[in-house]
Amino acid sequence: ITTEGLPATRHQVRLEAFVAGIWTTALTYDFEIACPPAPVLLDFHVDDLVVGDQSHIRNPTGVIPVPADAALGIRGWCVDRRAESAPPLLRLRVGSVRVEAAVGLRRPDVATHHAKQGYEYVGFVGNIPANALAPGTHALVLDTTLDGISGPREVFTHISFRVTA
Repeated sequence: ITTEGLPATRHQVRLEAFVAGIWTTALTYDFEIACPPAPVLLDFHVDDLVVGDQSHIRNPTGVIPVPADAALGIRGWCVDRRAESAPPLLRLRVGSVRVEAAVGLRRPDVATHHAKQGYEYVGFVGNIPANALAPGTHALVLDTTLDGISGPREVFTHISFRVTA
């Protein structure tokens, strides 16, 4: 059951069963929504991935093989749609490794594509150090706090890394 769209008030869920031709309440659950849940208002794209000193991948998707001794450079853009600007803080998480990305980099291409002037400074870049990732497959996750919404927001990207020893 999703609570999206429900107002901040008390609600009740009833499970009813049709037994011997009669509708009977089998279970009742009362709950209260203190404030409406906030939707994730984050648009993003990973433009470039640099694996070690050699491999440069444009618009990466899927599972990317990475040697354990290679550093990862990740570049793209991220927009808080509510504020129409870059989020104030953006971390890149791969497995248990979390690094803060530099945000607010100039991206006039994003502003032009979306026809929104506020999107001009939404670029980011982050680096995962060499030897930081354990062997295995790890998803790239964007971890941010959006203006006006309490608590962190994690957004799973369409990119994973298969780290080999």
